[in-house]
Amino acid sequence: MLALVLAGVLTVDVPPSLTAYLDPSVPIADAWSAAQQGSTWRAMAKGRVESVDAGTVIIAHTFFENADRRTARFVVTNLETIAVTAGQGVDRGTLLGAGRKAKAPMEAELLKVPVFNPLTAPRAFIVEVDARRVVALEKGVPVASWDVGIGQAEGMKEVRGDLKTPRGLYFVTERYHGKFGGDWADFYGGYWVKLSYPNPYDAARGLDAGILTASQASDIDQRWRAKALTPQKTKLGGGIGFHAWASKWSADAGTLMSFGCVVLHPEDIDAFFARIQLQDPVVLR
Repeated sequence: MLALVLAGVLTVDVPPSLTAYLDPSVPIADAWSAAQQGSTWRAMAKGRVESVDAGTVIIAHTFFENADRRTARFVVTNLETIAVTAGQGVDRGTLLGAGRKAKAPMEAELLKVPVFNPLTAPRAFIVEVDARRVVALEKGVPVASWDVGIGQAEGMKEVRGDLKTPRGLYFVTERYHGKFGGDWADFYGGYWVKLSYPNPYDAARGLDAGILTASQASDIDQRWRAKALTPQKTKLGGGIGFHAWASKWSADAGTLMSFGCVVLHPEDIDAFFARIQLQDPVVLR
């Protein structure tokens, strides 16, 4: 665990895996726009020119998709004129060149990718599942972190009742502090923060597995993009969020605890709850 000292006062424990995930040393794409405008071609997003050769320009775009940090290479061929040089950084809309017969097959695919940039979001929360740590960010800067427990079964959540914690990008849809009813009321520890699981990536997986209909997958996609609660009663399951516990717990006794939720210490949940707000992005990775 790395300890970051902010303004010489606040110490934040950040897992090394998260430090690599948030590495700001390359331009990060945070939105896409169409590359072709008639016979001219422009950069779809922030990136860096990887190579320029014989009418071909290759742009490397690094971006965050779901729970992953990815790099895609955007290739434009058959350009008659080229306006960039190898190694040059580009912004969305930067002129790349022109060509009446130029083409870029990957353009349509990249335009479909919803991207989220935790380095620029006003607030974001990253759960490093393997490190059992949740880190609060403000514009990419870690400002607080807490130990967590996870679901009773290891691995990524796939279906309702598998006791696993999901992986992906979700949004806060509910915040509640107070009394709970039911057999498991005490285990909320008086707090509940609900997330928009399942998301479109979970839905695509469910569709491929034959446990979700196309209509259900479309509904999940639309609601997730609106940062709203997604359908909770499909075979993918639901009811995923953050809460505390019925009593103090220790990592030494094990951290596989919940039905799939992320569990905070009772002594930490109040500070966590005060920071996290409705529609805040949460990445479980």
